[in-house]
Amino acid sequence: MNSTNQDNESLAQLGAAIRRLRARSGKTLEQVAEATGSNKGTLSKIESGKQGVSLETLNRIAQALRVTIVTIFNEMWEPTSTLEIPAPKMYRPVPVYGPIQIDADGCVINAVVSLQSEGAVDYPAKGSKTYALRAKGESMAPRVRAGEFIVVEPDSPAQPGDDVVIDYNEDRTIVKQLLYERDGELTLGAINGWSKPITVSFDEVHSIQRIVAILPPGAFVPRKDEEST
Repeated sequence: MNSTNQDNESLAQLGAAIRRLRARSGKTLEQVAEATGSNKGTLSKIESGKQGVSLETLNRIAQALRVTIVTIFNEMWEPTSTLEIPAPKMYRPVPVYGPIQIDADGCVINAVVSLQSEGAVDYPAKGSKTYALRAKGESMAPRVRAGEFIVVEPDSPAQPGDDVVIDYNEDRTIVKQLLYERDGELTLGAINGWSKPITVSFDEVHSIQRIVAILPPGAFVPRKDEEST
């Protein structure tokens, strides 16, 4: 095999790896394009192995998919015969509430007051109760930026390592990473990694809702005023 064929094969493997990781993240080409400052056509060519990609662009793609460049390279060499082809995902509007502001410790400063959503984001939600929260401020950066949307699925069981929204102790709400449960207590870590883990009694917890995605500001679709139609 000559060097040209090897280069083409590497581009195809890299593109396929990016496509698989994007499919797992639940993001569309448009969403990744906006997050990386690229366009849909360029990303489509990269995923098809028809166009090379600079290290800088690859790093932006990795950040948009919430992975590292190393993860992408490792994905390139996964045996394709053992990989499952994901089924087509059905996107639907998910109501957006907020904005919510969260302090450095992960505590929600301003709770959602209005029960009427301000719009929606498209996401392949698994449950009918799925909703999204608009983030305000940079206290959760770089994990969550101001204006991004935190997609929450109350019906999806949370596992250790998941980011979660927890209601506990007289209607207090926090956004944390679920580390582990032991002896009737939950140990929770900071999403941004800046503050120390905390422990709360499981008896005080009213609900644990799993965060399934972080979507960019461009995913938002404003609510149409029914009175003006």
